[in-house]
Amino acid sequence: MKTINDFVVTPLETGSIWLDGGAMFGTVPKVLWEQQHPSNATNQIELAMRSLLIQNRQHNILVDCGLGDKGGEKFAKMYHVDQNTHNIKKSLSGLQLGVEDITHVILSHFHFDHAGGATSMQPDGSYLPTFPNAQYFIQTENLEVAQTPNPRERASYLPENHTALLEKDVLTKLNGEVEVVPGLSVKVSYGHTCGQQHVWIEDEHTALFFGGDLVATPSHVSLAWVQGYDLQPLVAIEEKKKLFDQLIAKNGWVFYQHDPKVVFSKVQKNDKGKYEPIDLQLACS
Repeated sequence: MKTINDFVVTPLETGSIWLDGGAMFGTVPKVLWEQQHPSNATNQIELAMRSLLIQNRQHNILVDCGLGDKGGEKFAKMYHVDQNTHNIKKSLSGLQLGVEDITHVILSHFHFDHAGGATSMQPDGSYLPTFPNAQYFIQTENLEVAQTPNPRERASYLPENHTALLEKDVLTKLNGEVEVVPGLSVKVSYGHTCGQQHVWIEDEHTALFFGGDLVATPSHVSLAWVQGYDLQPLVAIEEKKKLFDQLIAKNGWVFYQHDPKVVFSKVQKNDKGKYEPIDLQLACS
């Protein structure tokens, strides 16, 4: 938990998933990434699906909402999905909150592990927004990609994760870097996917950046460590460099969605001019 400006920021665990280690680290050799992220027999590594709750006196703001309950048994078995230990409803309940208490849901992008929990399947097979009193927020560009996905991303952008939000008129489309509520804005990146948005809050002492899939784990602080999933890896590298310089200037924090152990860190540039994570803060079990 952190307090920045008048916001209280709390990580929420929504479950875990195992994805291909090579895909998560692109051209980085396995002999390097496996030192930090041990793989199983099928080359998969454990990843958290972590959301962020940002609260003040007026708002309960959820940033991303995990996989949700629509993946099915085959999917869960293939990717070793665990939503028994942690899931979004359990994590909210631990803070004496329910889905009805969320006022805003800011979606970084519509990939299934970030936005699958935005809607829930009903007994008749239809879908409804999971957070009935919330307004949802997405970048227009990312919604357009989700509605007409390219062949490379088609398996990650599923219509059931956004159609109900449009039908119920609860999805606000943002264009670029804007303030969502006073004191909370979003930055936009293009290296991982088109129009990924990252919450940014700051005060006179520090700042917080929601890493999303641009900086998924502390390992991804190294500029060359970009995902094989990234559509534009060289763009991602430049976006990370710009971001880290801003964070260093603000003595700011990165929030990690996907690292199973580390939730926050700061970033520094070492004597060799390379960026590295420092002051790592671990997840609570």
